[in-house]
Amino acid sequence: MLQPQLKLSVNKILRYSLLIIVVAVSFLFSPQPKNENDFCGQYIHLGAHSGFVFNCDAADYCMNAANPTRMLGDSGVRQSRPLFVLLAATVGHPIQWLTNKLDLPLFKSMGEEAEMYIGFYMGYVFINFLTILLSLLFFESIAVSLGGGAVNRWILLAFQVMLVSNEVTKAFFWTAHQQFFSLLTPLITIWLAMWITSRKTTLPQLTILSLVCGILMLLYGNFLTMFGTLMIVAYLSDKKLHLPHLLKNVVLFLLPTALWIGYCVYLNGHYYNHEVARFRQLVWMQDTLNVSVGHFFTALRTNLQSYFSSFGEMHFFIITAMLSGLYLSKKNVDSNALPALRGMAITGLVLALFFMILGFYEERLTYTLLPVCLCIIYLATTQVKVLQKNAIPYMLVAIAWHMYNVLSYGPFS
Repeated sequence: MLQPQLKLSVNKILRYSLLIIVVAVSFLFSPQPKNENDFCGQYIHLGAHSGFVFNCDAADYCMNAANPTRMLGDSGVRQSRPLFVLLAATVGHPIQWLTNKLDLPLFKSMGEEAEMYIGFYMGYVFINFLTILLSLLFFESIAVSLGGGAVNRWILLAFQVMLVSNEVTKAFFWTAHQQFFSLLTPLITIWLAMWITSRKTTLPQLTILSLVCGILMLLYGNFLTMFGTLMIVAYLSDKKLHLPHLLKNVVLFLLPTALWIGYCVYLNGHYYNHEVARFRQLVWMQDTLNVSVGHFFTALRTNLQSYFSSFGEMHFFIITAMLSGLYLSKKNVDSNALPALRGMAITGLVLALFFMILGFYEERLTYTLLPVCLCIIYLATTQVKVLQKNAIPYMLVAIAWHMYNVLSYGPFS
């Protein structure tokens, strides 16, 4: 296993951009919703047989990007993720300025209110595109590292098709949302875990990583699991991460969120977290324990049942990844592959445990495990030579998986 490196090239970016566009456009021709109860938002018809859902959260996302101070209101839904709003504002304002300058009839026909936000909406779609592009780049870097610098491009492409073609892309690519970070964050976590295990990581480097994870928590909540995973991997790799260092890293990780909460309280007298207020994410444990211990275990059992029932099509990837991991742990494989497998397994376990206790379950959330499963399965292919000889079975599986996603009904939000 080589130390992972993220290498960029114009050819690679163009190739992956084409893959993203082909997959995203094909989803426009998926079956249309039969009734309004099947989705949240508005279905935009692009033709007799094509269209997409304007998600019910999209308008709020766009208005926040146009005016970031809006999220500081008493019930600002995006208040807990200010960096995502600021990112969307940074991307959206230049696009909005351009659409105003172009003054095209197409934008005029959307109505005055839609015209005010069309640039920000396009900015969110562009962020979706960039997030998937980064996911593909990180996955390739991981694959090249696992293969010792060698990679079968067709097998890699098959895995990348399965990474891009999923319910998250189908439901959210053409709308304003931040769901694509659920695909990117596990890959960055695995990449960093491999980076930590392939070199002597210093305590100052881990300190910086802790602070960066804390800052990125204000972008997307999954950076909490990244921080936890990296601390575990760092400890198991070197064991120099003693309790005082760990506590310092925890403080640095929590500091950006604490400062942001303090700023919101200073401005408004309170802080609003939509995930906690509406869905009682994580705090359901305290809610139920306040009633009784028995009530807590009843809620825990119900939540676990809901979580496991949300796997859907992910069962195939989870079972295949578990069998691949079991095979790798039992066979006499390359010793360099075992640290990589350990990092992937820890990433998957931390994510799974986090979602088990989250208290809010949607099938799309379980796709956070998809990148982890694909990495473990890909690692198995690098360790069994016969699996590297013929790319046709991988391509057939990838094409079948994509066609299933395109032709299946829903999800729409």
